Amino acid sequence: MPTFRYDIAEMSDFVDMIDQSLAEATTHLESAQDTASTVLEHYSGIAATAFTESHQRWQEQAEQHLTALREYRTYVATARDNYADALRANLEMFG
Repeated sequence: MPTFRYDIAEMSDFVDMIDQSLAEATTHLESAQDTASTVLEHYSGIAATAFTESHQRWQEQAEQHLTALREYRTYVATARDNYADALRANLEMFG
């Protein structure tokens, strides 16, 4: 029977990396919104409307990617926790 072992520490490091990426991406997204708002204070007309619509679509798509990354982070963290629990249970049962 094959033996499987998962690197719990590596999975934790990966979750930490995702957390850091999410924090950085969120900060950049907020910064981009602030910059766009500042630009639009001095910009009007058809081009400003087109810019606003384009930027809003970009923000929405970026947020969708962040949502997907948050979901992926949850999957990885849940898998890590489940593997750690299974390892503990196996050690308790079989030593």
